[in-house]
Amino acid sequence: MKLQSLFEIEAREYQNIAFTAQSADTARIVVLGLCAGLLLAMLYTLYLRVVPGSLARALLQRNANTPERAQALDSLHLPLRGFVVASLAHNTTLQRLVKIAPHTEADGGKEKSPARYYIPEENVFRAESLYSKRGNPIIQLFLALFGCTALAVLLCKLIPVALSMIDAIL
Repeated sequence: MKLQSLFEIEAREYQNIAFTAQSADTARIVVLGLCAGLLLAMLYTLYLRVVPGSLARALLQRNANTPERAQALDSLHLPLRGFVVASLAHNTTLQRLVKIAPHTEADGGKEKSPARYYIPEENVFRAESLYSKRGNPIIQLFLALFGCTALAVLLCKLIPVALSMIDAIL
């Protein structure tokens, strides 16, 4: 049994519905596209929880909820630091939660200190609910992949059954 045969949709004659081989191919492409989009959305959600979430969790763990308690990125020891910096620049949800403490002048104004970040007290609950780390991301990735594949196979096998029911009603 080939893997490709799991995703084939049987084209057959119905009394009131025209479902040709070309229609079956189009339906298969739509089903696979929907499942691929669902998988990509799950991957993006996982990315959001891992990358920007690591910054939010690190700030929450250190109680950085005021400008005086703000932390520099270097002191947080974040994995994937480059991605975190990119998220700070482009992720509007993270920008609303994480604030930048005012710069302090060091050495007579010649050199600025690095940016320090904090989560204001009014945003702590939202940050905890958005970025709390629940479960194992690797297991969730495999479950999402398995679920999307199973959904695609199931939809490909159920389309002829659904068309038979619709044809019987018509």
